[in-house]
Amino acid sequence: MSRTTITDLASASFFVQSVNNSLWHNRLGHLSDSPLKLLSHVIFQVLHESNKTCSICPLAKQHCLSFPHSITTSAQPFDLIHCDLWGPFSTKSISGSSYFLTIVDDHTRFTWIHLLDNNSQTRTHIQSFFTMVETQFNAKIKSLRSDNGVEFHMSQFYASKGVVHQLSCVETPQQNSIIEHKHQHILNVARSLCFQFHLPLPFWEDCVLIAVHLINKISTPVLHNKSPYEVLFQSRPSYSHLKVFSYLCYTTTLPRNRYKFDPRAKPCIFLGYPYNIKGYKLYDLHINIVFVSRDVIFHEAIFSFALKNLISSTDSVLPLPLPLHESVAHFLDPMASDSFPFSLLLIHPLVPVHFLLL
Repeated sequence: MSRTTITDLASASFFVQSVNNSLWHNRLGHLSDSPLKLLSHVIFQVLHESNKTCSICPLAKQHCLSFPHSITTSAQPFDLIHCDLWGPFSTKSISGSSYFLTIVDDHTRFTWIHLLDNNSQTRTHIQSFFTMVETQFNAKIKSLRSDNGVEFHMSQFYASKGVVHQLSCVETPQQNSIIEHKHQHILNVARSLCFQFHLPLPFWEDCVLIAVHLINKISTPVLHNKSPYEVLFQSRPSYSHLKVFSYLCYTTTLPRNRYKFDPRAKPCIFLGYPYNIKGYKLYDLHINIVFVSRDVIFHEAIFSFALKNLISSTDSVLPLPLPLHESVAHFLDPMASDSFPFSLLLIHPLVPVHFLLL
């Protein structure tokens, strides 16, 4: 009969203790390692080693791995762009849009936004963006990062441009965190504008557009206290043109559309800054149309869409103003007529009729 060695005894002891450790792990309902170790001074059979032999714990407890915080950026503008599609929104905008495509440059964090009627337009706008970058910035986009949306699957186009298409894992938006955080920032600003000024929901596109315009001009610690505009264009942005969103303004009427005793201006709502036009985007309160004009006088202390105590604190949307009937308008203002659009009627379902003389 062979003699039992010290090594054999140690191995046997370790096996017994491991069995005891696994046994108590099962007795305590598959208790995790950390709280199990805390019981080692009470239950002496429990070892300090981690229980790695349980095949049930991964099935019952395993969760997604944590995501490291990314602090790296691309070396040059357009080395990497982030893309994502937002929508569809249940309420179409005043221009008929239900989506918007967001493109963010990784190096400068500059944001471009494109309003879309449907998601099938995404590919056309991405291809146009590539052409714009090549023409306006004399640069080549090297990589594009997006989720797994089918609208971003353009393998032949990417191959023709030599672009690497980086995809995030399915249902893992954290891997595309730059664009996800940008969407959150855009919507936070857009909602603030919409809620503060009680805008009807079809104006959501103007809230989003002006939010992006402002974000691109605001300094951020990510860019060492510079704005995306400054990093991309190497010059500080101008703030002199900024006005209070959706407040009252008067635009000069065109000479060909007026007579000698017609008013020389009409009240409008300021909606934003149109792209590539030196003017302001306005909403005509009389005929309910959107247009652009440079001849504008702003009244940034007068809000066009809400009056004090007009609606209760629980209301968030105010319907569009409607022109007064001629007889009512003449009673309130003897000079009121079809060609004089300054008298308006505001009707809200929860309050009596109110009149606003601008």
